[in-house]
Amino acid sequence: MANEKIGLDDIIGRHFYQAPSKHESIYPLARFDRLLKGSIAISDFIAEEIGKDTVPTPAAKLWFLWAATVFAILCKADIPVKNPNRKELLTGPVIVLETRFFLLAVSHG
Repeated sequence: MANEKIGLDDIIGRHFYQAPSKHESIYPLARFDRLLKGSIAISDFIAEEIGKDTVPTPAAKLWFLWAATVFAILCKADIPVKNPNRKELLTGPVIVLETRFFLLAVSHG
């Protein structure tokens, strides 16, 4: 049973679609505990599902390495890639990378 796959409907049914037990009727924090555990179980389930869909392929890993190399070269040449007032990238270098990635995907696709 430990290896049995638990689905989202199972989690919701177990934690949210139950009438309060006698214990939970007397102690509302016990019901709150069940609901919090259900919320945690849902977040764990969703995080696991997202993780399954984002397993990087070797090509994706190489693309990120290439993008990091391009950003390093731009920084070394004193070409800004990051907004100085924020923790985000400037749009120019990102557009260049997106365009280049699209061209590579089309030529190899």
